[in-house]
Amino acid sequence: LNDIFFVSLGTQFSLGQRSVSPQQLSFGEQWNGDLYDPDLPNSEVFGSTSRGIFSAAVGLNLRFQSESSRTKVDGGVGLFHLNQPNTSFLDDPTTDLPLKISPYILGVLELNPRFDLRANALFSKQISYRELVAGLAFRYHFSTEVGKELNTQIGISLRSKDAWIPSAELQLRNWGLGFSYDQNFSPFNIATNHRGGPEFFLQYIFKKVMPMNEHKACPIF
Repeated sequence: LNDIFFVSLGTQFSLGQRSVSPQQLSFGEQWNGDLYDPDLPNSEVFGSTSRGIFSAAVGLNLRFQSESSRTKVDGGVGLFHLNQPNTSFLDDPTTDLPLKISPYILGVLELNPRFDLRANALFSKQISYRELVAGLAFRYHFSTEVGKELNTQIGISLRSKDAWIPSAELQLRNWGLGFSYDQNFSPFNIATNHRGGPEFFLQYIFKKVMPMNEHKACPIF
């Protein structure tokens, strides 16, 4: 829009596949009154034992970017499962994947030439399901020289009423490598013993080198 305000649009297409083995399932009709008999028939009829899923999503992002520092603020929203694909093996329309809405905000505040404070929040809503994740992180820049960027980051996030999520990240030029780990404090810790799932990511950012505003012509004699 101008030198400090930007707008971005994005889209995402997802493919998935699910399958089920009915012979490995058990049903109430296979209880003969005294014990479970897997050889008894059941009235369950599967329309299909395998299903492919296609889902489409779109997103909008607005950014304020300081011209003189790394300070910036992003805000936007993602809309997932626009086509509400059916996920049932029984062709049941009540199992259409419902629309999910995810607004978010994230910001970077340059504290000094070496340190940044970073904050983010993501809210997701899908029918009655709600999730809120918010976090803070500090990033230290070893080098900000163009083509030699090197920085590291440590942070912690909170998934409301469920878990703490410590994280660490290293970024070298266009490459990023990170790790996070969920630690449950909700009643779900009965199943997890406070241990959540570790997550790793590897990222490459494609950057377009902007042309110089001015250039000098070299005359040829």
